[in-house]
Amino acid sequence: MFLIIHILGGIFQRFFLGIGGLTRWLFFQIYNILFEIKFPTNLDYYIDNSNEQVDKNGFKISNKNFFTALFIIIMILSLL
Repeated sequence: MFLIIHILGGIFQRFFLGIGGLTRWLFFQIYNILFEIKFPTNLDYYIDNSNEQVDKNGFKISNKNFFTALFIIIMILSLL
């Protein structure tokens, strides 16, 4: 039972972090097009959840992707 929960947890984690990374990438690409090129355009930067580097605000890429995915899920559920 533990193995099944562990496998499903890993799948859900990758899914949510991937959705968060893609959403952040899309948002910053729109920002770059409309205003100025300020943010990275490389998709690999936004979906690299194994990167342990902490930014100036104290967050890792995986933390930012998780918060973004959580926000997107809450917004979708609030529309239902």
